[in-house]
Amino acid sequence: MPLEAPEHGIDPAKWLLDRLGQQKAIFRTRNTQWSEDRLMVLQRRKTQVSADFPVIESAEPRHQLNAATNIMTLRDPRFTVAIQDQEADEQDKMNKAERFATGLYRELSRRYRGKGNRDWVRDLAWYALMGGIAVRARVHKGGDGTTHFNLDLFDPMEVYPEYTDD
Repeated sequence: MPLEAPEHGIDPAKWLLDRLGQQKAIFRTRNTQWSEDRLMVLQRRKTQVSADFPVIESAEPRHQLNAATNIMTLRDPRFTVAIQDQEADEQDKMNKAERFATGLYRELSRRYRGKGNRDWVRDLAWYALMGGIAVRARVHKGGDGTTHFNLDLFDPMEVYPEYTDD
C-alpha cells in the first residue's frame, strides 16, 4: 500500500524526512543489534575489559558465518517446476520455464558481478544469515531496447518497512 500523500501546503521533502525519522526510531533497536552483530563478525568491536587487559575477540562467529554462507552457496540455485502427470507438450512448456528461470538468474548474477560485487546469491545468503533481507524485483527496458529483470539487493539496515492493516 503506498504512503498517503502529504497535506497540501506541506513541503514534500520535509514530510518525507519526517516519515523516515519516525521509521528509523521504530527500527533503532533492530539496527543497533545488527550493528553489534556485524562488528562481532568482522572483528571490529573495541570493547575494553579493563585498562590493562587487551581486547581479545574470538574468530569463531566469523568462521561460522563464512561456513554457513559457503554451504548455502555451494551450487547455483535450481529452478524446478513439479511435473506429475502432465502430457508431453505440457512437460516441454514446464522444462522451458525452468530453463528461462535459470537463464534469468545467470544473467542477473552476471550483471551483479559486473558491478564489482560478489555473486548475488552469496550476498543474499550473507544478509539472510545476519538477520534479514531486502530485495526489490524490477523489470525494465535497457538502453539497447532489451528487457532486463533485476532483483535489487539492499542492506536491510537501510530499509524501513511500513506495515499496514492490509
